[in-house]
Amino acid sequence: VAKAERLPQLSITAAYGGGATRFSQMFAAGNSVWSVGAGLLQPLFNGGTLRAKQRAAEAELEAAAASYRSTVLAAFQDVANTLYAMDGSARALRMSEQSEHASQTTWKLTQSQFQQGFAAKPALLAAEQAYLQAQAATVGARGSQYGDAVALFQSLGGGVLQQP
Repeated sequence: VAKAERLPQLSITAAYGGGATRFSQMFAAGNSVWSVGAGLLQPLFNGGTLRAKQRAAEAELEAAAASYRSTVLAAFQDVANTLYAMDGSARALRMSEQSEHASQTTWKLTQSQFQQGFAAKPALLAAEQAYLQAQAATVGARGSQYGDAVALFQSLGGGVLQQP
């Protein structure tokens, strides 16, 4: 638009009609009137202002493009960070599950030893406590993984799901 304002503007008009001094002669032959006009407007005296407006508009366009690029890059970075966090959460969950399995095995062996008289009650309680803590860590890791899945959904532009 700013560039177009600097160019000459050409306008062409045409009119066709009729003219009469009395109403009875209004539709008689030979009363037709027509005219053609043309106009040319050249911006001469405000050329510097128009050039400055054009440069300002071009600068605004470049700023908008840079803002768009920045927004897109930030979105890609957000998705990449979330995917990295999901990978870490998955690894943490696997390790928590392995730890839970190992502590469960230890607890069961300690129970067997306690029933046969080879382990004391404090050892049994310590093994049970370790198993319960491993279970809690697994639940926490699973919750972290769910949170990362929600963050990924949001990073990809997901909105709030509405129930039908």
